[in-house]
Amino acid sequence: MNKEMPKLTERGYELAKKLFDIYYPQNKKEKEKVEIRSRIIGSTDYSKFDKIAIEIEREDILSKKKILNMTNPNDIKIQRQMFEGSSKPKIEMCTIFKNEGDENLKNKNYILAQNSYEKALSNLFYNFDDKEEQKKIEKLKCSINLNLSMVLMKLNNYKDAIGYLIEAKRLQPDNLKTIYRMAYCYYSINDFDKSRQIVNDVLKKNENSVEFKQLLNDINQKELNINKKRGKMLKGV
Repeated sequence: MNKEMPKLTERGYELAKKLFDIYYPQNKKEKEKVEIRSRIIGSTDYSKFDKIAIEIEREDILSKKKILNMTNPNDIKIQRQMFEGSSKPKIEMCTIFKNEGDENLKNKNYILAQNSYEKALSNLFYNFDDKEEQKKIEKLKCSINLNLSMVLMKLNNYKDAIGYLIEAKRLQPDNLKTIYRMAYCYYSINDFDKSRQIVNDVLKKNENSVEFKQLLNDINQKELNINKKRGKMLKGV
């Protein structure tokens, strides 16, 4: 019985397709030789991976053309090719892009960090059959989703950050860092009911949490201030 392949978003499909072309090139001609210089970031030497990064950039236009010419971007045959094969290079590439994202986040290059983390996640659209391997993948996914949420919060993009936090919470339901950020994001977009509900759920189990008690006070104060302003505006009409 054939397993149903999960469907990708257009962006996810595009990234995964480019990476698949790098791992399993149909053209067996010798690749262009690229001069690679040592490039050390933090404690990691990325020089051995630079060729892959260069190839990804070169494939960008061609891959887009291929995707645009496909009548059905979720074609089962193409997806099966992408989802089969060794998981090792996928995990390696994910880790490389995550490390790159971490460095960009540390250096406050938020747009570059976002791109790196999204590329990292594109390698994890695949199915991993080994249970132990799957646990490592889920931990990696959670970490990347959390870091992406932080990047988007730095960019004041709280709505998109919430999406990554929901996925992180699905992977690790009891992670208080994830839960706090989710409540804070809802607070930031003035969705006070959702933010307050999240905070109250935590305080029921841990009533002495200083961070969550402070956030609850901030929620109530901000909502009060907004209601006061609305009241003044109505009086002036």
